[in-house]
Amino acid sequence: MERMHSIKRFVAVMGTIVALVALAPVASAGSNQGFHLDKTCEDRESEPLGYICTVQHSDFKWIPAGTDIRYLSQAENVVQASIEIRNGSTDGACTWSSDVNAI
Repeated sequence: MERMHSIKRFVAVMGTIVALVALAPVASAGSNQGFHLDKTCEDRESEPLGYICTVQHSDFKWIPAGTDIRYLSQAENVVQASIEIRNGSTDGACTWSSDVNAI
């Protein structure tokens, strides 16, 4: 009887560990973290907003120098951006709080 109780406890502990390991990346992906990025922009008529920007420096390792940022649409101070990197792409909204800062 003692052995059966130990096995059930072991299975419960392992199930908890597996659940925590599986949920940890999801929890950390939702947290906002600031980073610094410098870019230059140039006119390009083929782009939706008429320009494209290239990252010159970034302290966020997933957006390295040389990465192009395409801006798809704009409504007041919110711009929809698309970024393609070697292993995939992402898109999202940049809310400009000033001429040089976005959140």
